[in-house]
Amino acid sequence: MVTNIQFERVKKVRVSDTVINQIVSMIENGTLNIGDQLPGERELVEQLSVARASVREALRILEFQGVIEVQPGKGAFIVGSLDNLYTGEEGVRQWFLEHATELREVFEVRDALEGRAARLAAKRILPDEIENIRHTVNQALESIPHGDWDIIIQSDRLMHHLVGKYSGNQFLSQLVDITYEVTGGPHPSLLQIPGRADISLQQHQTIVDAIASGDPDAAEKEMVAHISNVWDAIDKLIE
Repeated sequence: MVTNIQFERVKKVRVSDTVINQIVSMIENGTLNIGDQLPGERELVEQLSVARASVREALRILEFQGVIEVQPGKGAFIVGSLDNLYTGEEGVRQWFLEHATELREVFEVRDALEGRAARLAAKRILPDEIENIRHTVNQALESIPHGDWDIIIQSDRLMHHLVGKYSGNQFLSQLVDITYEVTGGPHPSLLQIPGRADISLQQHQTIVDAIASGDPDAAEKEMVAHISNVWDAIDKLIE
């Protein structure tokens, strides 16, 4: 006889949250204390057997929340308590809410920079470069059914980097990379909200098609539409 039992929905756990949980556990049990230095990025990747992107996301989340401080050339140090720590989708929403003003400004800059980069890339990109960027997008699309978020997240970053690089303007390329990184923290977690990765990667395909067609107007239009769509997703999340 089948009883009317209601099971709780199984939630997907972000790899970065798993990294955060391990660090948090070490702080809670006294293994790590204020002033202690975390292992280097490469060592964390090896010890935890995760991709560098997940380690970086976890460290950014902890840094934005004041738990750690990353000192250039030295490493990451425990500097605060866990009192206001948040993780998971609610944590992502809270982070975006707290940084809404500066994020809006950064996305306005990304809109201008990456739209221009896509326009120039449509004029200057070479056939082997088109194949390179298509491979990046296709690899991410193939990873969605398997839930391989490390590849999807890395692909998102790489696609935007390549558009900047293939603009043929080194200074513009550097600015594209910088503004993308500024929207770091839980930004990659946005891709893991149901349906978001599919939308984003389909837009990546459209951008690549426009660049490959050699149509600067279409390439710029599609990139600007993509950046605006990402911001709209963030705006909806924090409503």
